[in-house]
Amino acid sequence: MKKMLIALSIIIPAMSAHAESTEQLSSLADVISVLNRGATVSVTVDLTRCAPAGDTTMQGSTRGGLKINTYQVLSDGSLYFADERTTVSTYGDQRFQSTFWNPNWLSVRYNLRADQTISVATEIFSFPGYFRVAGNSDYTCAVNQGIEFYTKRN
Repeated sequence: MKKMLIALSIIIPAMSAHAESTEQLSSLADVISVLNRGATVSVTVDLTRCAPAGDTTMQGSTRGGLKINTYQVLSDGSLYFADERTTVSTYGDQRFQSTFWNPNWLSVRYNLRADQTISVATEIFSFPGYFRVAGNSDYTCAVNQGIEFYTKRN
């Protein structure tokens, strides 16, 4: 009986977390409106559905997500936000000079424009010296085509 109560105490909160209803945001105006109300916006990213841009020639292979914690609305009306974190180099990745796992600082910048396109720019720096380890990787995505925005329904 005690094991069942422990199991239920773990499962029930997890089930209620998945039961929360979300709303997909489909435009720059929707995303800015939700952020300006102080609500949380979650972002899913699938760079396999985005096009390489600038000097980037490799197709994106990364998927992930983030919550917009800080943001800026620029003078042209576009939305700028970023994700930064400590990570490790990928063993054997040809972009890195070493074949060892090394700590790095990853910076990913997002710019959502009125035409519903999103530029994604990444930079990787060595840690703790902050020397650029790999060149920029740039991608162009579209709302609901590579990058999706969600908020909780009220």
